[in-house]
Amino acid sequence: MDAPWSFGVEEMVHDYLPDALENPDAPGAVPITASGLWVARKLVAVTARRPERDPAVLHRFGPHVWLNIVLATHVDYWRRGYGRRLKGIVMQEAREAGVVAITSVVDRRNSAMRALNRQLGGVEEAIITDVEPDPDFCRCILPIRPD
Repeated sequence: MDAPWSFGVEEMVHDYLPDALENPDAPGAVPITASGLWVARKLVAVTARRPERDPAVLHRFGPHVWLNIVLATHVDYWRRGYGRRLKGIVMQEAREAGVVAITSVVDRRNSAMRALNRQLGGVEEAIITDVEPDPDFCRCILPIRPD
């Protein structure tokens, strides 16, 4: 059974991500890096990141920030540690690249991802839309500490 937040993520993984990876030189394209985990020749989890472009985030942290666009595990493979493993890979790549923080936008109903981010040291913040906080999504900021 799909979780309510999974429909937009599924669309992103199936439609947006392949196009962005296949056409990195398209006008206005932003470089995207993706990683996946395969089990028995089936892609069971995927993550993608790009440089953060939000001016408020860049003002606070400087230019060395990544946005984790998506981190998703197929529903048949939930609760097996694949999300944690991919997040760990992204964090290690960030550390090696001198990135100081990774941000992500998380559906407030996605308790598993919110808990994972907190366990890894992430802090949630409200996303302000116009004058009010977004009731459906929050931003997680995950500081990257050097080894």
